[in-house]
Amino acid sequence: MKKIKIPTPVVVRKGEPQGTKKIAPPPSSNGTSAQAAVTANPVKTIPPDPQPQSRVIEVEETRTVDRIKIRETSTPPPAPEFSEVPTGGGIWKYVAGVIFAVIVVAILAAVFHNISTENRSFRSELKQLMFTRDILTGKSDPIPDLFTPEQIARYNPGQGDGFDAKFVINNDPRKNFGTTEEIFTLPIWDRKNEEERRTQVATAHGNFLKWVSEKYLIALSFKESVEIGLDDTEGVSESLAEFVRRNLELEEVKEKLIESKNDTRLAFFRISDSNALTFRRFEIKAGDEDTVNQVWEDGLTWLLESEEARSRKDESSIATGLFNFLKRNNEIRKRKIIIFSDGMENSRLETTTFYPVTQTARIVTETNWPKLDEQIQKVQEFPDLTRAQVKWFMPPLRAVFYNNVKAYWQHVLEQACDCDGAPQVEVIR
Repeated sequence: MKKIKIPTPVVVRKGEPQGTKKIAPPPSSNGTSAQAAVTANPVKTIPPDPQPQSRVIEVEETRTVDRIKIRETSTPPPAPEFSEVPTGGGIWKYVAGVIFAVIVVAILAAVFHNISTENRSFRSELKQLMFTRDILTGKSDPIPDLFTPEQIARYNPGQGDGFDAKFVINNDPRKNFGTTEEIFTLPIWDRKNEEERRTQVATAHGNFLKWVSEKYLIALSFKESVEIGLDDTEGVSESLAEFVRRNLELEEVKEKLIESKNDTRLAFFRISDSNALTFRRFEIKAGDEDTVNQVWEDGLTWLLESEEARSRKDESSIATGLFNFLKRNNEIRKRKIIIFSDGMENSRLETTTFYPVTQTARIVTETNWPKLDEQIQKVQEFPDLTRAQVKWFMPPLRAVFYNNVKAYWQHVLEQACDCDGAPQVEVIR
């Protein structure tokens, strides 16, 4: 048996009834016409299919060629090409599919765009950094190593990060104790020459270390003061002298004078009375330990002279004497003030009095502070204690009303003397 594939097996002739199909006979292998065979086997009429189908015709041939078997098989029609637009209800499915495809493509495009944008911004990150230093307080933000191997890898080509580092110096004596700001910048990589970027990063590393040392951590000197005042209204007893020396040692005042990197004005003053103020003042160069040892003992001996060496006063104005002296060093921005006094104002003629002690708690009550503020400024107004550090040591008296006296002087120094930022005040009893 031999199977022959016929390229165009189906022939429909004009004028024949619809639905009638004639099968053209194949040519004989030996050149003889196959018409006789076809005559012996009449044309088979094939009814029309409900839907168009392709046909495959197999011809089985015997050696005599006079018998031909024709077998027909059917296969599903091929899927339509995209160029063909279906008609009828299928067109809506086609339109819906096209719209869905467009939406999917748009979503994917947006996602990939966002991903690429995020990666691009991450690779080009410009960090914002700030470090602050205060000259008067000595506080300074530590500066991390911004050029570790890991950081350099981020700055170099590929990632291309950069940074802006702002350095702020508060109370800069070069700016009349104002603020200085400097910015060091390593720009992000421009995505051009890789070798130039590596050179730029290496150069920035060296410049940054030099810049920080010369501009931010530069040694800035200025004058500071240590001012020690004693209330000598009733003279100075041995117990009071011991009280003063013990607390000065606890404060390590002398040791800090020796260690100071700034020139310092050391002053001792007596608080009692008003305008007839006496004091001792010494100028000390930074690191001059011999001068510190000498003037410290001289000044302290003068301040603590025994009560026999000076006359006691029936009345005196602590406020007037204190305010008068504290104005004398007003040009110095860093001041450490130490006061020894019981805080009992007693000058009826000049200011006011906290006596008798039986009425002290009522006189110095908080509701009466505004009136007291006005009275104690009759001779001397409140001093400007901008950025001053004040410690007031009150003798350990047991009277309950001293709590009111302590609270009032805390108010005077902390609130009334607040001209430009509250001073650091501590009243101890």
